[in-house]
Amino acid sequence: MGETISKALLIVGGISLALLLISFVYSAYTSQADNAQLAISKTNEMNNSLMESEYTQYDAVTVSGSEVVNVIKKHAKDELYICVVIGSNTTYYNRDASLNEVSTSAIDAKKKSDANYINPSSMFIGKVERDSNTDAIIGITFTKQ
Repeated sequence: MGETISKALLIVGGISLALLLISFVYSAYTSQADNAQLAISKTNEMNNSLMESEYTQYDAVTVSGSEVVNVIKKHAKDELYICVVIGSNTTYYNRDASLNEVSTSAIDAKKKSDANYINPSSMFIGKVERDSNTDAIIGITFTKQ
């Protein structure tokens, strides 16, 4: 009888130890899964930030007119507009605010005789424009100072 009780205690102890080990492994797994999800989220944020950096570098920054013309040329094929505000004249380059094609180009901005001329030595402050629903960058506005 003593031998049976001893075996029963060993079995109960083994089962308890196995359950304790399973609980520990499960706890460690869920903790690491949360950490992995957080790491993935942070990586995605950094990735988005890097992808947007070519546009956000102009946000609240003062640049010359020649840099504005370079931005217009550089992003001519991108799905965003470049808006230039000089006094009461507002001109959309590459695409208008609704992302439709427009004819105004960097060539127009360089012609002194054109109404859309951008003086290379003028100073402009940039502002990144985002879609209110998706927070995606849809354009950059440069306002003459």
